Amino acid sequence: MSQPPLFNEWSNEKTFKFIELLAGEPAIWDPKNKQYKLKHKVHDAWVRIGEVMSVPIEDLKAKKSL
Repeated sequence: MSQPPLFNEWSNEKTFKFIELLAGEPAIWDPKNKQYKLKHKVHDAWVRIGEVMSVPIEDLKAKKSL
């Protein structure tokens, strides 16, 4: 399965930055985190990552699901 063009444009540096930022937001990925089930907290975490990376949240969520 080929990836959408968006992801082919991500450099290794940008991908590693995304991973680093995602690791710092356990509300997104850690089911043991108290905020994991709080949708507004998860959304806020995505917003923070999106602002740092200047990437829409939808694109970040798609990248995470790869």
